[in-house]
Amino acid sequence: MKAISEVLTAIQNGDSVAFNELFERYRSLVTSMVQSFSVTCPTVDPEDLLQEASLALSDAAMTYRIGTTEVTFGLYAKICIRNRLISVGRKNRVKKKKVKVSATEKQAAKKITLPQNFSLNECKQILSRFENEVLALYSEGRSYTEMAQELSCSVKSIDNALYRIKRKIRSFIKSQ
Repeated sequence: MKAISEVLTAIQNGDSVAFNELFERYRSLVTSMVQSFSVTCPTVDPEDLLQEASLALSDAAMTYRIGTTEVTFGLYAKICIRNRLISVGRKNRVKKKKVKVSATEKQAAKKITLPQNFSLNECKQILSRFENEVLALYSEGRSYTEMAQELSCSVKSIDNALYRIKRKIRSFIKSQ
């Protein structure tokens, strides 16, 4: 078995086979860290975490300065992997929060109000089947997310349908 400094030198010189050897040496570290982060970040696919951890190990191998530090490569790699997985978890939480906020803001900003003499039955004549389903759920007070889940579509599809519904109702009322 080669010394770790030899393996790292080979990796830094572009030897892809050397990375496979390095990964095998640190497989247990990588998998244990991925497993622990899978618990704290359940919305991130474990395969994605494994890929990110492998990339972090590769980055650690490329940036580690052999012989110029008292920190072992194992500790350096562990810190690099941990930081990368923390970043992935943070990005995922930020995305999740943005989707919830934007859907809520859109729903609050786009109220559909029908004139008093206008009924949902009249809407059925001018709307598509999907738009009718969205309008029925919307009139029950469902959120964008709930409607998207029930109709097996994206939140954006719900948003677009509600926009078309408003436009068609406005147009229908003006033509009367």
